[in-house]
Amino acid sequence: MQNQSLRFRPAARNYINLWPRSVQDDFTISFWFKPEDKGKGSNRDWHWWNYSGLVDGEVGGLARDFGVTWGAGAVHFGVVGNTDDRTIHAYDVSVNQWHHVAATRVKSTGRFELYVDGVRRADGVASTTSLNGPDKLCVGIIQTGVADSFYKGWMADLQIWNRALSANEVVTYKD
Repeated sequence: MQNQSLRFRPAARNYINLWPRSVQDDFTISFWFKPEDKGKGSNRDWHWWNYSGLVDGEVGGLARDFGVTWGAGAVHFGVVGNTDDRTIHAYDVSVNQWHHVAATRVKSTGRFELYVDGVRRADGVASTTSLNGPDKLCVGIIQTGVADSFYKGWMADLQIWNRALSANEVVTYKD
């Protein structure tokens, strides 16, 4: 998989902008990644924006935004509405190994889910508003460019859908 992937290195300050943001209501963000270290932060940092960006639309404040991040050996998926801020976590994800991640969100119910290697590891309920705060999504960094927010590792096969995949579809696209 390394021959078809991108390597992100904080020292090189490399990342990708996806402009304009293509999703805001129902969506799935799916990708393979191979982290080179456990990432910054501790498991006591509850908000996704305290970690290194994988696919991120952080704006700052209560701004109808969202993101998937890596830190403290865990994948984090956060959703912020007008008055709420929710993050779910998949802990104990191994470094130096490839993992498939899928983050899904359904606007009508506010339900959001986080899958790692085809297994739903976390779910929650958050805002039912459109998450239209960010103009773009960033890959490999938190969009706001906070210090130490660069991801260190590999990523491949990034896919973004404008609907929430079912659990069976997550497994199908992973394989």
